[in-house]
Amino acid sequence: MFKKNENHIQAKIFGISTILPQEYVKRIEESEEQAFYELVFCNIREESFACVYSEKYSRPNSPINCLVGAILLQHRNHWTVEQLFKNIGYNLLTKTALGLSTFDEMPFNEATFFNFQNRLNQHFVTTGNNLLEQVFDSLTKEQLKRLGIKTNIQRTDSFQAASNIRRYSRLQLLAEKPLLVISILFALAFSVSAFLTARKGIEFTPFYFSGSPDFFFLLAANVGAVIMPFMLFYQASATAEKGIKAGSLWAVRLETAIGAIASEVIMVAIAIAATGVEPDSLNFASPVMLSGALYGVAGRFAPPVFAIGLIAASFIALIVISLGSCWGVTEALGWGRKNWFKVYLAESLPALVVPIITLNLVNMALNLMVLQIIVLMGPAIILGFISSNKRLMGNYTLGVSNKIVYWVFLALIFGTGIISMMSFL
Repeated sequence: MFKKNENHIQAKIFGISTILPQEYVKRIEESEEQAFYELVFCNIREESFACVYSEKYSRPNSPINCLVGAILLQHRNHWTVEQLFKNIGYNLLTKTALGLSTFDEMPFNEATFFNFQNRLNQHFVTTGNNLLEQVFDSLTKEQLKRLGIKTNIQRTDSFQAASNIRRYSRLQLLAEKPLLVISILFALAFSVSAFLTARKGIEFTPFYFSGSPDFFFLLAANVGAVIMPFMLFYQASATAEKGIKAGSLWAVRLETAIGAIASEVIMVAIAIAATGVEPDSLNFASPVMLSGALYGVAGRFAPPVFAIGLIAASFIALIVISLGSCWGVTEALGWGRKNWFKVYLAESLPALVVPIITLNLVNMALNLMVLQIIVLMGPAIILGFISSNKRLMGNYTLGVSNKIVYWVFLALIFGTGIISMMSFL
């Protein structure tokens, strides 16, 4: 919900200007940052940005003039996000430029800053309207001249700042989205092949149960591939940062359920499609066998189609798994978004080394999937107690039926993991 910020108009009794010596105050008043405050910050028409916020009654937005000013200052000074927030927190001149009159004042956090840029970018893509440019439209020729002389900030900076904001969207367009499309087509190809592959006399059924240790091990690996410990932290945090309201939680739950079911269906489809390719075995470590499962759809092009799909799916996994776990780690340890890339690299770089030193990647991956069930126990049990606590959750406490479903499924998941591990002791 849009709310105008006018806190900077009224000086604080115990503000910076009343605490510092007058000599320092005078220097601040003659600085470029003071000129920025007077010419840009005070002329930001926050009402122009109301269109990127909900019209419904909800939590008010962070100060728009502070967010817009921060974007322009970051671009002007070539700061990273970490440097920007350090200057907002400890640099008196930066505080002056953003109308902050006390030492401990922080107008927004990193998540809000990124979300605001995404809103501006989405608005520009949808309407072609650069809201940052409107900041300069409100200035007179004399003010623009003074602004250029005093701060070296020009009108074109609004276009360049908007261009920087759009970089991630172009990355999505050029990398993430095509990879996602290829991976979906790859999964659909296996699903269709499940009905087209010649069985060569082999009888099979998608409904199978066995008491053998190998069966329970693969069953546990399938569960571990869908339910990962870090996803508990990631989804809770992402849901909160998106500002999803109580009335939309059903959609989040449905999306999660569809994703879990779809991933299992894809694994079953691959197993069925590969059945009969090699009459004597079902070796999922054999790329020849797996690519052969696509002959029903791709014919003689099955090997290159399999290679392209596998590469795309691998990069998607690197994005989803590494970024998701990175988010969970930084959230749980309270490190903030500024350290996410360091954690991301720390998680991703071993992926370059492990294939070189590991003789059987398939077995290692299966073992890790089973191990994830064991690692999941602690967070899942704690989550169950938290979600059942009326004092903590209030109206969002799990109902009786949901509690039963949660603990029953948790017992089944943990039981599968424990049986699979005990069978190999």
